[in-house]
Amino acid sequence: VFNSGILATGPVHGAHFDYQPASKDILDRVGAMERIAGEGGYPLAAAAFQFPLHEPVVASVLTGTAKPANLTRNLELLDIKVPAAEFAKYDPYTIVQQLG
Repeated sequence: VFNSGILATGPVHGAHFDYQPASKDILDRVGAMERIAGEGGYPLAAAAFQFPLHEPVVASVLTGTAKPANLTRNLELLDIKVPAAEFAKYDPYTIVQQLG
């Protein structure tokens, strides 16, 4: 759900997307997504973690947990309530329009 980490870390130096260094375009898009989350009052990682759970065909979400701290973080992300209406703001076309 974090797409190789970038949706958990944000568009930081060294961020990865699809197991490769994130391109400028991806960094910009994730930056726009991070702004949406900030305006909504929740971390982007919470939205990324909860997004698939809003699809009726999704029964569970599996995450890699290399460290105990990651497991703790993931459980805390589930406690943060991201309103269902927020997920529409992450439409790819909307993100691209924000980048102008």
